[in-house]
Amino acid sequence: MLKLLATTTLLFTLLSNTVYAQFDKKCQLNKISYLSPAIGGCTFRIDNSGKAFFKKYNRDVNVDQCLSSFLKGKKLIKFKKEISDMQKGFNSNIRKNPILYLVEENGGYSGKLSNETLGIGSFDIPYMKKDSGGNAKVFLDNGLNIHLKVNNNAKLSLVGGFGRVNMTGPCKPYNS
Repeated sequence: MLKLLATTTLLFTLLSNTVYAQFDKKCQLNKISYLSPAIGGCTFRIDNSGKAFFKKYNRDVNVDQCLSSFLKGKKLIKFKKEISDMQKGFNSNIRKNPILYLVEENGGYSGKLSNETLGIGSFDIPYMKKDSGGNAKVFLDNGLNIHLKVNNNAKLSLVGGFGRVNMTGPCKPYNS
């Protein structure tokens, strides 16, 4: 039994290390921003420092002016707390930066986003063919759009019903 456990542990360790050994680049996505979808004419943006900006019908407003037209009472208080929690998650001084592992092959990219922040977890990025400008896009069946451009820096955008998350950061060759 102990031998089986040791063998299983060793096999798992080797497999998990070889999964990352296939990547060409490792990108530290250290600049992150968020743009909400429009709700009742209101949008908000959270920048890399965690600061939130609100607009209503494309005019700068404060949080209450933005949200109070479609939320009242406890729902308004709850949503403001959720925005405050998001701001903490985007604050570059306290968050762990997501890491993008990439393989560049056959005129495109694939990879993995390793992420402990932003509430979206880690996930694999399927193969995306680059266009003539070096941009790659894919639309997943769960409604997520992924846009990626890589030079010395990676520019990754995740777009869906939740809004848009933009992430950028420097890339280096991946050494396992």
